[in-house]
Amino acid sequence: MKRSDDQNYMQTAGRALDILALFGGGQRLTLSEIAKRTGLSPSVTYRLLYTLGEHGFVKQHPGSKDYFIGDKAVILGLTGLQEKQIMRAARKLIWDWWLQTGHIITVLSLIDKKAVVVARINPMPDEADTLYVGNSYPLHTGASARILLANMPEEDRLEYIDSLFIERSAKEELLEDMRRIRERGYDYTEQMMTKGIWGISVPIFDAQGKLAGGISTGDHIENNSPDYIQERLDQLKQLAVQIQEAMNRL
Repeated sequence: MKRSDDQNYMQTAGRALDILALFGGGQRLTLSEIAKRTGLSPSVTYRLLYTLGEHGFVKQHPGSKDYFIGDKAVILGLTGLQEKQIMRAARKLIWDWWLQTGHIITVLSLIDKKAVVVARINPMPDEADTLYVGNSYPLHTGASARILLANMPEEDRLEYIDSLFIERSAKEELLEDMRRIRERGYDYTEQMMTKGIWGISVPIFDAQGKLAGGISTGDHIENNSPDYIQERLDQLKQLAVQIQEAMNRL
C-alpha cells in the first residue's frame, strides 16, 4: 500500500487498482468479500466496483452477486504478455525449436512473484496439462517455475519461501534446492506439476544480467534415460542463448 503522505498518490485510483488486483487469480468475488479483503466500507467498495464495471474492467455475473474480471482487463493483460521483452525475443525461436525438434517448449516470466506462462507450444496435450498461456503458478512447484524462484533476487526469494505454509524443515530443504539449481544452471523434476511428465528448465537473463524469465521442456516419464535428458538439456541451453541474444538486439 502507498503512504497516505505521498502527494503524487491518488488514493481513490489506488483503491480501485487494489480491487482489480484481487481478481488476478481468476476467482469470482462478492462485494462483501472484496470489502473485507481491502478493508473498505461496503458503500465505497460498491462505488469503486460500479466505476470499474462502467469502464469494462469488472463484470457482475448475471443472476448472482459475484464479480469477475472484465474484457478491458483481459485485453490489457494479453497486451502486456505480448509486449514482454522475452516474449518478443522468443516468439519465432520457439516456433523454430518445435519445427526442428517436435518437443514441447514453454516460456515463463516472473510477474508479481508468480510464474506466468507467456508462450507455449505443446505437441502432446493431455487433459491434465495446466500450463497454458496467461495462467500463473506458485514458484515452488515444477521445474518451469522453480527456475525462476532459484534465480530471482535473494531478498524476494527468502520472502517468498518464508511466506509458504510449510514446515521450517521443508523451507530449509527448498532453500537448499534453490542453491543447487543456481549452481548447476538448470532444474529437473519428475511428476511435480503434471502426472507422468518430467520437466527441465533453464533461466533467461537480459543484457544487464537481470532475470527475464525461463524456458522449459518435458516428456513422458518413460522417456527419461540420462542420455535423452542430457540431449534435451543441451538443446534447451542453446535455445536460451539464442533468446538472450535476440533480447539484446531489441
